[in-house]
Amino acid sequence: MLLSTLSIDDIKNKEILGVVIGTSIRGSNLFRDMAARIADVMGGTARGYEANFSDTVAAAVDEMTRAAQKRGAVAVEGLRIVQSPLPMEKGGLFTVLAYGTAVKGERG
Repeated sequence: MLLSTLSIDDIKNKEILGVVIGTSIRGSNLFRDMAARIADVMGGTARGYEANFSDTVAAAVDEMTRAAQKRGAVAVEGLRIVQSPLPMEKGGLFTVLAYGTAVKGERG
């Protein structure tokens, strides 16, 4: 269970296991860059970037979830997602960090 709320009320005998994180770094490519520049000039949506960003977020959340499960967690409270570009000379990378507090206990 992933929640952006700071606390889960329906877990009995809750034990806080600590912070868990997941990261994903993806690069853009020449074709996505060209399409994004056209969308910027002409107006519109850069669909290639949207799909790549969504995949990157999903990968970071999946990694965080696996880290929580390895620690025996039944949930992650306070889920946060932070993204940051890493500019390069041509194109660039962007990173996504997903983090939250892993908790153990019995679901009510």
